[in-house]
Amino acid sequence: MSLRKRTARQRVRVARQAGRIVGFVVCGPATEHQGHRPVRGEQLFALYVLSCCYGHGVGQALLDEALGGRPAQLWVAKENSRARRFYDKNGFIHEGTEQTDPELDGLVEVRMIR
Repeated sequence: MSLRKRTARQRVRVARQAGRIVGFVVCGPATEHQGHRPVRGEQLFALYVLSCCYGHGVGQALLDEALGGRPAQLWVAKENSRARRFYDKNGFIHEGTEQTDPELDGLVEVRMIR
């Protein structure tokens, strides 16, 4: 097994229920992504919650812990309407930038900012 070394500037938080990890969030300083320069200083790199915990406030608690109300950017799958609604509810907007990730079978991502 190999784990990638993360920079000390990235922050990871986990959510637990009954001692079991049910979600996590990773954020830190914004980085260039496939040639797109950052438009915000902070970036949400990942937010994942087990489907059995959808609608229970886990994702919201993780996002609040990671970013509070600070300005940030994130990339999300264009077709992930559930995630995009969640980010819309939290003040993020699609600012027009899209990209196709060839390493993810042509997945189209959009950048959202607040």
